[in-house]
Amino acid sequence: MEQWLKSLENPESKYCTHPFWSWNDKLEPEELRRQIWDMKQAGIGGFFMHARSGLLTEYLSDEWFNCIHTCVEEAKKAGMEPWCYDEEGWPSGSAGGRVCALGEYYHVRWLNFGRVGQDEIQGELVGLYAADSLEGEPCRFCGTDAEHVNLKEGETLYWVAQEHKGDYPDLLNPKVVRAFIDSTYEEYAKRLGEDFGGRNMPGFFTDEPQYSLCKTPWSLVMPETFYKEYGYEVIPHLLALFGDVEGKEAFRHDYWRLVSKLFCESYGKQIYDWCTQHNCKFTGHVMMEDNFMCQMHCTAGAMPFYEYMHIPGIDWLGRGIAKAPVTPKQVSSVACQLGKKQVLSEMYALCGWDVSFDELRWIAMWQYLNGVNLMCQHLEGYTLRGSRKNDFPPSMFYQSPWWDSYSYFNCFMARMGKLLAESRENPDVLLLHPIHTGWIEYSNPDFHCLDPLDVKFVEATNLLVGNHIPFHYGDETIIGKYGKVENGRFVVGECAYSVVMLPDVRTVDSKTIDLLLEFAQQGGLICSRESDRIPDLVEGRADERCRLLAEVVERIPAERKETITRYFTKKGIKRISVITKNGEEGNIQVSRRKLPNGMWAYLLMNTSYEMSYQAKIVLKGEKSAVELLPDTLELRGLNRDDNAEDVTFWYTFAPMQFLLVLAGEEVPNLKQVPAGSLMMLSDVWNVDSHTPNIFLLDYCSWQTDEKPLQGPSHAIGAWLNVRDYPSEHIRLRYEFDVSQNCEEQWIQKMKLVSEYGESYKITVNGAEAPVLPGEWWMDRCFSVRSVEGLVKLGHNVIEVVEKDNNFTAEAAAMYFLGDFGVCCDGEWIHSENRGISTEGKFAVSNPVSHMKGGSLVEYGYPFFAGKITLSQTVRIEHPEEQKTILLPRPYCAVMRLYVNDQFVKLFAWPEWSADVTKYLRKGENKVSLELTIGNRNVLGPHHQKDAEMHNVGPEDFGPYRPSQWRDRYAFVKTGLGE
Repeated sequence: MEQWLKSLENPESKYCTHPFWSWNDKLEPEELRRQIWDMKQAGIGGFFMHARSGLLTEYLSDEWFNCIHTCVEEAKKAGMEPWCYDEEGWPSGSAGGRVCALGEYYHVRWLNFGRVGQDEIQGELVGLYAADSLEGEPCRFCGTDAEHVNLKEGETLYWVAQEHKGDYPDLLNPKVVRAFIDSTYEEYAKRLGEDFGGRNMPGFFTDEPQYSLCKTPWSLVMPETFYKEYGYEVIPHLLALFGDVEGKEAFRHDYWRLVSKLFCESYGKQIYDWCTQHNCKFTGHVMMEDNFMCQMHCTAGAMPFYEYMHIPGIDWLGRGIAKAPVTPKQVSSVACQLGKKQVLSEMYALCGWDVSFDELRWIAMWQYLNGVNLMCQHLEGYTLRGSRKNDFPPSMFYQSPWWDSYSYFNCFMARMGKLLAESRENPDVLLLHPIHTGWIEYSNPDFHCLDPLDVKFVEATNLLVGNHIPFHYGDETIIGKYGKVENGRFVVGECAYSVVMLPDVRTVDSKTIDLLLEFAQQGGLICSRESDRIPDLVEGRADERCRLLAEVVERIPAERKETITRYFTKKGIKRISVITKNGEEGNIQVSRRKLPNGMWAYLLMNTSYEMSYQAKIVLKGEKSAVELLPDTLELRGLNRDDNAEDVTFWYTFAPMQFLLVLAGEEVPNLKQVPAGSLMMLSDVWNVDSHTPNIFLLDYCSWQTDEKPLQGPSHAIGAWLNVRDYPSEHIRLRYEFDVSQNCEEQWIQKMKLVSEYGESYKITVNGAEAPVLPGEWWMDRCFSVRSVEGLVKLGHNVIEVVEKDNNFTAEAAAMYFLGDFGVCCDGEWIHSENRGISTEGKFAVSNPVSHMKGGSLVEYGYPFFAGKITLSQTVRIEHPEEQKTILLPRPYCAVMRLYVNDQFVKLFAWPEWSADVTKYLRKGENKVSLELTIGNRNVLGPHHQKDAEMHNVGPEDFGPYRPSQWRDRYAFVKTGLGE
């Protein structure tokens, strides 16, 4: 065990985090090199070189590949993995527009539908169809000449047309995808030469490939391919995709199976095979893997695509987790079944600038519990200049104040990535995935037709999750290729299951039902809930085998959780019990994995964002167990019940808290160390020190040669106006106030930060503010200017002009830095998600020296981002007694505790306590908390309807949606909680 723990200390780079590196400006080789070493110091193992919005270096040009070469060479020196991203922006497939430029044949296509004489035909007519109604009646194909169609009494004539658009290619067409490969993948292989492939350049990330988004896909190859696949023509039956006509189930099943096959093989398999032949790997994710409607809109099912990825992956957006782990479970099921050890997730886009390490770990570990083990952070911005700072934040890079602590987070995730990639999940239960039922029940444009199927599938999933029954999903395409029955087990690839559970299912594939019947004959257990449908169709067609299947399915009255618990316990499948104090099982999620050394790893997590739980945990069949802290590799004893036959212990889970337990013969039975007496703190804190405070100026007025002074308006709104006058002289005007009571010393120390470089003249109250050479703040593109002697009490005016009258920079916010305070003359209003807002006006003021409760926003730091140290003095009479300090929950990214100026502990996630006995002395003791506050309150968004959002996109930062915009300022509470 000691040797195994040693192997986790410094995981290989392939297990470490690999962020998107957003190349979003004019690229400079020296800056690229510097940023690679920044990443190295932060514990990052590799990166994806991602062409993105704002890029000024021509994509796929000589200059572009020179930058790629530079990074490959520098990554070698750093021992990092430099992956390529296969597109300019997203979604992948167009090579920055090069593929579509080849001609109309290459354009994405879809089908439209309507009624002749009522709906105008959209696109090129494919076929006409007559039917009495679209409510289960027969329909007949009538060719394409409406004038010669003889309608029978009661019939209505419908049309189906194909439409195309030149902004995205047809990924169902192998020739089109080959053009993408030639223009991108082949170009990288040619340009990089000996540096291509292997560890030098491990592979490519593909991002959100899809067919015609939210439409019914079509391709010029469809008629010929369909006939070869099924032996009948596709066009005479197309109305069945849109209407409830007789025989729709069979045709829809055939149609969507072919769409799925074309998408997977034309795009996925072609690129996968190319990468395999060229000694590199294919990773990334498809578009919208979430629910059945999303998958029908983009891929006809995400799971079959994962076969054709060396490292299959998903996308997880926003600051939250789902009610059911469908997305991560889909990809990890296929990966385990097909022996793919690593599973990637692109995560953290839209989390916003306030996201804490605690929340980052919660989002990641929920996915890791469900089979993900490689993190791709979204994203690291080459620069934050202009609108780039609003690109689905945060930028998890050097621009964030917590960057110097980021290695702590990355080390934790690397260790978990290695542990999970080198372990194996061995579930007994296979839950059939009903996407093929989605094929026959989906019709466009009814965007809710699959909601009932989704609800039932989520219920079945959560029934297993909530009862801590390990399981995989079984996709029927994968089963069709890799399924068999052997020794009474239902085998899919490398995994064998003793139970197959059917969710609500209408149709199954022929291979699936044959395997199920054979499985039952060999004594295998097939079960479903009493409320769920049992298949009555095979590939959309009536089949006698459905009756035989119904006879062997064991129906479970599983509407109550205790029923399913008893059922699986009796079958010997339920091996872990987690009962909270109120008797519930579903609040704590669990994963059980076999480690290479024979030990078992139990991963447990409180998925609740707000609720704490005390839980009794029973690991059945285990005799010894210990807690492992991945961040320190410390082993800790559990609160064991020594009289229990199996390992039984109590654990208190804080919100979002994660627990890793090791069990097995090698594991020592450590006793839990009792906590000492509590060292109590008051709610009054001194402000000892901080990085510069910030005063934001995000409103300005503007004028041109023709337009008199306009505004003030938000800087983004001003830019939307002045960019229409590129050849005119543009002047921007910012205004701010300094409190009449503000002492001179705080004004004198102020500095001004802007995104306007040396080619712009900035004056404060009429006098020029010079650039301070070599100084920058937050981002290397943000210059610092001296305003010494320029700022006055009361009202102040800043003006910006381009010296050569060529205003090319985006109008942006400006910032004052200093040791001042910021006062507000308005009332503070608190709202959900720690939101806090005011209609009041701000002014520079004297700083505060102490505060009650630790709320920085209300005590002179509303725009603050950086580090601030709060302290108080505690009197201790008996320092030799064991003392545990219980801290208030921090409202920051990360926190450090010092006692008597000695570092005690870094706090990134629960628990918020520490043994401080050895740091204490008799009498007065100084307790200091260094809080690192993220960029939310300085970079925003400040003016949305909701004071604080957990899904933040570019449109939230400017006045793009008037109904959502507010001129008042909104922040998130920072500092200390209760």
